[in-house]
Amino acid sequence: MSQYAIKGQRIHIAGSATKDTSPNLLKYAHELIFELVKKLAAEGATFIIGVGNEPLSEPNTPASLPIIFDWTALTAVRECLQAGIAQASGSQGRLIATVATSKIEDKIPDTRRELWEFLLAAEAIEIEFLKPGWSSGALRRQREVAKGDILIILSGGEGVEHFAEEYIARAKPVIPLDLRIGSRCNDGSGGASRLAGEALTQPDRFARILDPTAAGNLFSRLTTRQGRRPVIEVVEAVVRLIHALEPSSGGDHPQSQSILSNVKVGGSMTVGSINQYYGFGTALQPAQPTPTPPLKRTILFLASSPINAARLRLDVEMREIDNGLRLAQQRDRFVIEQRWAVRTDDLRRALLDLNPEIVHFCGHGAGAGGLVLENDAGQAKLASTEALARLFKLFTNPVRCVVLNACYSKVQADVICQHIDYVVGMSDAVSDAAAIKFAVGFYDALVRERSYEDAFDFGCNAIELENLPEELTPVLKKKPG
Repeated sequence: MSQYAIKGQRIHIAGSATKDTSPNLLKYAHELIFELVKKLAAEGATFIIGVGNEPLSEPNTPASLPIIFDWTALTAVRECLQAGIAQASGSQGRLIATVATSKIEDKIPDTRRELWEFLLAAEAIEIEFLKPGWSSGALRRQREVAKGDILIILSGGEGVEHFAEEYIARAKPVIPLDLRIGSRCNDGSGGASRLAGEALTQPDRFARILDPTAAGNLFSRLTTRQGRRPVIEVVEAVVRLIHALEPSSGGDHPQSQSILSNVKVGGSMTVGSINQYYGFGTALQPAQPTPTPPLKRTILFLASSPINAARLRLDVEMREIDNGLRLAQQRDRFVIEQRWAVRTDDLRRALLDLNPEIVHFCGHGAGAGGLVLENDAGQAKLASTEALARLFKLFTNPVRCVVLNACYSKVQADVICQHIDYVVGMSDAVSDAAAIKFAVGFYDALVRERSYEDAFDFGCNAIELENLPEELTPVLKKKPG
């Protein structure tokens, strides 16, 4: 039985800890990441590693340990380059890939400047820069997921959980480690340590093992025993699991069926497809007529959160909508398209290119002033109610529903509904929590073949069930006649 080749695989490492983590556990975590990167580099792996600031467990104490592991991983890469264990670039690309904004230089810690300059001079790092204003964490994560082959995660919170969801949805292996050290932002629902427990009971959800009977054993051997197990043993267990993967795990697969395909972000940057994989027997089957697939219903998700406006949790809203779509039995009937940092040109082009049935806007509303989009510099730019209504008048077919998940957007809904069958607006200010819950309830119902009216009611009820005071804020406007 041949081993899965690590050489050439791009391995994504992510995680964080809370600042209250005990120094001994935090030191263990850094040693684990350091040795793991060295071992994988020696076997020919390349990496996805974040580059940015480095928060410390004791912010005013430079000698304290960081609560993220990115620069520890980069330090291990440098050691491998200096020792000749790894090459800066090869047929698989540069040794490190990262996604960043134009402000990356401002975020490099002074204590890491020399390391950064070394990696740049060695031409070991490939940087994909996001367009100015596209600073959403979800957007960055999606670009990183598109580049990666295998995800290894250590503790962390919502960011790590989002990474895992996206890798699993694309049938790429996820290896969660069980060390419990919290998360940098004190968010999420347990991060990698929770997912490590799930992997023990559902190993095939996290990775396809060539010998399925060995999956449980391989995942159980990843345990850190909360820092009591020697680091080298954990590293060897991770490598052993990777060697046991099916050769087809991750990446493109010739026998895949798209669930949510051709997901895009901002302009025309393609993020990737979400695929579900099936096993096939080797026996030839009689040719069967190919059934005509049902028409897919496209949801266009538009997000705008200008840099000079209050920040909104738009990435969470998108993630929750995406999760609801994936869990529904009729998920293959829907395609979700994303545009972030939306400008007026992006809005028009997305409607022209995609012909969506549902248009979902999340961001800021300015009442009679219009909806808040962005200009080329990422600053706020108002799109007037009248201009938006005239735009949607040009798309009465195929657009059937517009959801304006923004404060005071009832003004726009009142006018746009003259041309579109169903328009949802907000009659008052709406909190992030209520906006997200409405979206979850609305799409949970819609993708289960409920009507637009029912979906609206489910959205309002989702707010009410959370004991939020805004269940009457959404309004549904219908086209006259």
